[in-house]
Amino acid sequence: MLTLTKRFDFITKQKIKSLYFRSFPKVERKPFSMINKMVMTGDMQIYALFDGKTFVGEMIVILYKDLVLLDYFAIEEKLQSKGYGTQAIKLLKERFTGKKIIIEIESPLVYADEQKKRRKAFYLRNGFTEQGYLINLFSVEMEVLTIGGRVTFSEYHEIFPNIFNDFVAKNITFIKNL
Repeated sequence: MLTLTKRFDFITKQKIKSLYFRSFPKVERKPFSMINKMVMTGDMQIYALFDGKTFVGEMIVILYKDLVLLDYFAIEEKLQSKGYGTQAIKLLKERFTGKKIIIEIESPLVYADEQKKRRKAFYLRNGFTEQGYLINLFSVEMEVLTIGGRVTFSEYHEIFPNIFNDFVAKNITFIKNL
């Protein structure tokens, strides 16, 4: 049975950090020191996913008002396609009941490759809904999906100047409605 915890030891933290660097392109990664700092301020939370004693994956979320931005989500490569992602999303929904959960994905409309199509289908199967707009996130076209209700671009964008700074906010722009 999968568990989601934000209390973990040094070895688990190293596994999270390693998975983070392996799973996300450099252009999409925040400095891990920034993530740690944001965890200390309460703006971010890092969760480890375990099946018994086996490290399965990670979820890193940003918290702002009634919004939870699932900023980074990864399952260990050798454990993918075994149902852990679906279980993890279920645990996340339970943890943040009553909140709107947001995820940004590279749009399969823009970047037409099978992996991006499968990723979007996975999120839709697990309760996320399309918000109907594309954003430019530091020069990467992304689509916003949510669980728990509609999130306008303005609501979504409000996270960034309040949690980060104006530089970050200026590099996240609305592209178009779908």
